[in-house]
Amino acid sequence: NAWHKDGDNVRNVVIVYLDDNMPARLGTQYEEDGNVYSVSYKRNNALMLLNSNQIEHGMIGSVPDNIIRKTLYLSWI
Repeated sequence: NAWHKDGDNVRNVVIVYLDDNMPARLGTQYEEDGNVYSVSYKRNNALMLLNSNQIEHGMIGSVPDNIIRKTLYLSWI
C-alpha cells in the first residue's frame, strides 16, 4: 500500500503483527504533526491510528510473494 489516508468508513485502526518471518526492513510508516514514525512487521508489534482517515500511512517496502503477512486488524467508527 502506498501512502494514503483511509476512507471515512475506516476512522480508527489497530494492527497487531503476528509472525516473525518478515524481513526486518519491512513495516508500516505514518506521519503525524510533521514527524514520521515506523513500526516493523515483528511479532507482537502493534500500530494504533486514531482518525486513520486523517493520518497519512503506508507500507515500507513490499512483502515478498512467498510470504504471507499475518496480522490482527481491527477497525471501528
